[in-house]
Amino acid sequence: MGPDVEYCCIDFTTTEETLGVKSTIELIPDGANVDVTEENLPEYIEAVLKYRMLGRCEKQINELLLGFFDVIPEPLLTIFDFQELELLMCGMPNIDMDDWIENTEYSG
Repeated sequence: MGPDVEYCCIDFTTTEETLGVKSTIELIPDGANVDVTEENLPEYIEAVLKYRMLGRCEKQINELLLGFFDVIPEPLLTIFDFQELELLMCGMPNIDMDDWIENTEYSG
């Protein structure tokens, strides 16, 4: 945006409408009193993205994690990196049809 960002009258808040009710969310402490300038524009963009991608659904993500940790205790997950965990949960990305046929028992 360049030096003209100061003329946009943006501060470190965002407005959100939920069920017809508009509310102002401060992205940083006392965000309503901090104007966005060229110098703090990257910080503002980071704060907006962090809120929109994580902050909005923080309660839901926390509940999902709590349920996940009920099934698999958190200390057990720390021994795996994300790729190993994906492999354990999802299996191999390719299905070997010959292996599948050899190891399948049909009954009935």
